[in-house]
Amino acid sequence: MLAPNENISRSTAHVDYYKNEKGIILGVTNQLILKLKDDSNLQTYLNEYNLTIKANLGKNLYLLKAENNNLAIDAANALSNKNDVKYSHPDFIEEIISR
Repeated sequence: MLAPNENISRSTAHVDYYKNEKGIILGVTNQLILKLKDDSNLQTYLNEYNLTIKANLGKNLYLLKAENNNLAIDAANALSNKNDVKYSHPDFIEEIISR
């Protein structure tokens, strides 16, 4: 479960920050990662969730772009429940902790 984190100074306005249950701060943008078993339904999913391909990262592996951060999260969650999807998740940015 992610909880919004308002205590972080935002250097980029297009990133929403959340703290997970382990206290790790994650940034979420309007991008998501999608890995399909095969790409026969790719265009259907792009149309259904109003997504565009930002990059082809490998065989049936895509970096997709949604209209906004919330839609990226919603689309990733919905796609992860499809039978032909190996995995789908927002393209998280993890906080780097300096020593």
